[in-house]
Amino acid sequence: MHTIFILSMKKTLHLFLVLLFFMACKSENERRIIGKWQALQLMECDNVIPIQIELVDIEFMSNGKYIFHSTLNVKEEGDYRIRKNFLFTQDKMREKAPEKAVLIKSLEEDTLVLQMSFKGKDQWLTLVKNISEDKVKKKKEVQIQTDATGVPTTVATATPLTINPLDSIQKKEEGEKKAADKEVQSKKQEAAADKKREAEADRKLEAAKKPSKKEESNLSTAEAYKKREAKRIADERKEKEVAEKKAAQFRKEYAIREAERKKRESRKN
Repeated sequence: MHTIFILSMKKTLHLFLVLLFFMACKSENERRIIGKWQALQLMECDNVIPIQIELVDIEFMSNGKYIFHSTLNVKEEGDYRIRKNFLFTQDKMREKAPEKAVLIKSLEEDTLVLQMSFKGKDQWLTLVKNISEDKVKKKKEVQIQTDATGVPTTVATATPLTINPLDSIQKKEEGEKKAADKEVQSKKQEAAADKKREAEADRKLEAAKKPSKKEESNLSTAEAYKKREAKRIADERKEKEVAEKKAAQFRKEYAIREAERKKRESRKN
């Protein structure tokens, strides 16, 4: 009996340690997001979108459930999950509702910024957690002053706000990939044309190097050697100049590609 009790305790301890391990593995975002969040401001580009922002809130519970309210009596209830910096939600109030995703742009203890897409345009929704209405108003005023827009965040009429997939980010990445592929193809075509021109120039140069049989027969051995040596030196100088031009062109193109790559990376970040 005593042995069975010890084995049972060991099994319970083992399960408890496993549970602690999974709890420790829980991401910081999963921990911080739990609670009720009140929307503070909705931005599109550099402009504040005028909606009844006080009607927008979302609550994340520790059991993986969420409740979302928006303007025009919009409500969602369902499951949520976090993978890296993405928040996935699925509304269970609507039959066969697809899972939707938004980017967690920033998540602090009391401030959450979500990046989403609405009609092909990127939007940023700022929310605050567990603070009074007065503090919400003060934060809203500070946010307006920071953005220096002067546009009020609430109006009498509003449009519904829903969490949408990040289709614009995907389209942007696809567009950048197509542009990069097009650039690579263009560079290949230019390189092929340059190679063809160089081959033609080499052919003409080789033809110019060869003297006619009549001219060669009239030259003595010493004169023929001197002439061939002079041409050899001239050819080497010409090849060196061509190689230097190619190297300079390569460095120039490489610098342009690097600048464009850094520009694309900065746009993604």
